[in-house]
Amino acid sequence: LCAAASRYSARALTPEQRVGSYSGVQRLYGDCKEDSSAITRDYVLLLDEQGPPLLSIFGGKITTCRKLAEQVIEKLARWIPAHRPWTHAEALPGGDFGGRNFSTVLGEFRSRYSGLDPHWLARLLRRHGTLCEKILDNAKTADDLGENFGGGLYERELAYLFEHEWARSGEDVLWRRTKCGLHMSEAQRRRVASRLENGQ
Repeated sequence: LCAAASRYSARALTPEQRVGSYSGVQRLYGDCKEDSSAITRDYVLLLDEQGPPLLSIFGGKITTCRKLAEQVIEKLARWIPAHRPWTHAEALPGGDFGGRNFSTVLGEFRSRYSGLDPHWLARLLRRHGTLCEKILDNAKTADDLGENFGGGLYERELAYLFEHEWARSGEDVLWRRTKCGLHMSEAQRRRVASRLENGQ
């Protein structure tokens, strides 16, 4: 991996420079066959109508979330009437740019929040889209964002992730929601974990 990544770096990368490691696991629906390539990569929906309806979803991936949502509604149509299909024209949370591109929206945010670091604003907008307005609110300077935990993470974003994104641990925030942990010391990472353990 280091050799492959070094082709795009001015200096050769070595294993000693590694900050952390990560691996993704895709859950598959199947019968534990020895040949995992024979197991479907699609999701499977199973509806149990004995008593209140219970819909179980097995497998799938984030890239098919819209299609999956529509099929879930179809399965539950007897109990939850809805218009179908409904997701194809809907913006994902924070993606309501109103036909503007990212650069245009970023320019508007930088103009509106001119007292904040423009590079940090770009990172926040990439993470949350227009939902970052809930984090920024009426902030004029970095001091208005609360405690600076390091790595570009401020108290207001931590509170937002706790209240709206189900973040409950330091790992949830630093690695799963933001990747700010890459730019923090061990002491800073512990500080974030401590705040969350104490209910933010």
